[in-house]
Amino acid sequence: MAHRNQGPPMTGCYDADHHAVDREDQLPGYMDPAFREKGWRIVETEAGRKALAIGDFVSQLSFELQPVPGSFRENILRLRSGEDLDPFQGARGPVLPEFVDRDQRLAFMDQQGIEGILLFPGAPLESHWMAEAGDPAQLYANLRAVNRMSAEHWGWRYRDRIHSAALLSLEDVGLALEELDRVMAEGCKVVNLVPGPVRGRSPADPCFDRFWARINESRLLVSLHTAPASHRAYREMLDGYWEPIDPPGVERGLCDTTSAFMGFQMFNERPIMDTVAALILHNLFGRFPELRVISVENGAFWVAYAVKLMNKNYAINQKGFWLGGKPERPSAVFRKHVCVTPFHEDDVQELVDVVGAESVTFGSDFPHAEGLASPVSDFLGDLEVEDQAAVEKIMRTNLKGLLDRVGS
Repeated sequence: MAHRNQGPPMTGCYDADHHAVDREDQLPGYMDPAFREKGWRIVETEAGRKALAIGDFVSQLSFELQPVPGSFRENILRLRSGEDLDPFQGARGPVLPEFVDRDQRLAFMDQQGIEGILLFPGAPLESHWMAEAGDPAQLYANLRAVNRMSAEHWGWRYRDRIHSAALLSLEDVGLALEELDRVMAEGCKVVNLVPGPVRGRSPADPCFDRFWARINESRLLVSLHTAPASHRAYREMLDGYWEPIDPPGVERGLCDTTSAFMGFQMFNERPIMDTVAALILHNLFGRFPELRVISVENGAFWVAYAVKLMNKNYAINQKGFWLGGKPERPSAVFRKHVCVTPFHEDDVQELVDVVGAESVTFGSDFPHAEGLASPVSDFLGDLEVEDQAAVEKIMRTNLKGLLDRVGS
């Protein structure tokens, strides 16, 4: 593939996809006492190791070793080129200081030419616990624990460079507003929701408007980061259709899938594509024009298809039912209200052609193995966009602008 951006290093970049590698054994200390039994806790496995647990889920993450940043990168590029291989194979190494400490992360950012980042939790995003039904009070106790840890160890906007995302859910609007108000009062600029429906409802259903009104007023940025909770929600919708629920002799693999077909149905692209279409076609942005949403770690090849299909159905269903009111032309709404963080292996020029450079943001997924070890130089090395004004928007201006407008 072409590598067209090998000039002088860029500085002052804004990276929309960084992750904390929090010491998972810290989380239990942030749980409200009344909710500890089913909340974040440390258990001992049959193998005799300590593991982080929540509800019935026991994490497989190690406290000692992590996949080496960027170690899947070349495999992913080979997969894009048409080779048949499992890309998720890479080396493991020690937890480095910049993975767990905010001042060390700033030093790493300085070395890489990064001015600001969106930072997402580590372990709390890597299981399906946010999709489990039936107990909103427990869910929000678990969310509060994660948010308290993020605020204390990383800060909501540490030195106005590390912008941690608070985890929220629309499971209960009243509890969502309480937690939203709490993190806003502490200075949070970014809140994250899991892509997908909320107990069978569109996240743009007017029943959630009290939440969106508060976001609209404050201009907080809403991120939609991929999460196993999305995949679990889709599995619950699709179990028993197309294929057996749990075929004999088959264990659930990556992201709860049992087959390539179920992966096709459940994994990244389907939840985010459906969610963005719902936000647009259910007129959320028409009701709340200050809302801005950013898709993170969902890739981008779905965008061209989704925009074309939304425009087509918008045109042929003019007399149909419009939940939340009739929006403007979907492609125009997308350009104004939605930003997308492509994978480094995506065709970013195609994305720019469809939605404009103003709707694209750089994200490295550091320090994950499928991400980039050297975020700026590696991303630019894969970037096939020649217009330097567009590159500046993607690498810096767009995300900086989304953060600067919060509270303005």
